Amino acid sequence: TVAASELEGPGALCGFFAVASSAGEDCQRAVAELATQLVANEVLEPNAIARSFAAAATEASTLSAVCGWLVLAKRLSAPEVAEGLPAGLVEAGCIAQCAGLMERHPQEASVQLLGVEAMSALIGNRIEGLYAFAEVGGIRHIESALKTHRGDLVLQTKGVRAISCACAWPAKVQDDARFSYESGIELTKTAMSNHSEDAELQTAALEALLRYLDRGECVEAVRASGGEGLVKALMIRHAQAERVQLLGKRVLDG
Repeated sequence: TVAASELEGPGALCGFFAVASSAGEDCQRAVAELATQLVANEVLEPNAIARSFAAAATEASTLSAVCGWLVLAKRLSAPEVAEGLPAGLVEAGCIAQCAGLMERHPQEASVQLLGVEAMSALIGNRIEGLYAFAEVGGIRHIESALKTHRGDLVLQTKGVRAISCACAWPAKVQDDARFSYESGIELTKTAMSNHSEDAELQTAALEALLRYLDRGECVEAVRASGGEGLVKALMIRHAQAERVQLLGKRVLDG
């Protein structure tokens, strides 16, 4: 088995990942399967693969390559992929690489969405992933994406959900990740208003507001700036959506 310490540099494996990042979905799926086989057959240690993959992010010079690398990051972080590889990706700095790519392409909604998805996959249920996300001020990257791309429905839906998850984090991690209850609530209400027609977004946003309401001091922030009226109006608009009705009532009961 080749260990990460035995590789003098990213080398050919990094180049392989760089090329795969620019390839299509079928190729990227095959790369994830190959990585699993390399680890399972003890050809390479997970950390060796992870380090080369992380280095490949710096080779992504086109938009398609950037998007492809983020897709691969998500695929390689899946639980069914080789044991030890997702944790190795976190240790190799892949969350920081995701944040860096998002910073380099702030106007590209596709990069922002894939960045949010990749970072979420890398964090998974790993505390090390959460610490790495906090270390790069992860929440501010998601907030920036939501503010820049207010019209992107999928990004808004996933973004408000991702930010609200920080409610359950330790205070120190929240601070390091640049999490703000007030900012999260405001972005959630803005998304609800801008995409009033979409029941799925309303469901995600109402779930997010309930997480904020679990903290008593956030009640007024949720109701401020017409928040209560917004929820009532959306419940009327989505009168046939049972989930919206249930969640909306819980939010209003506060």
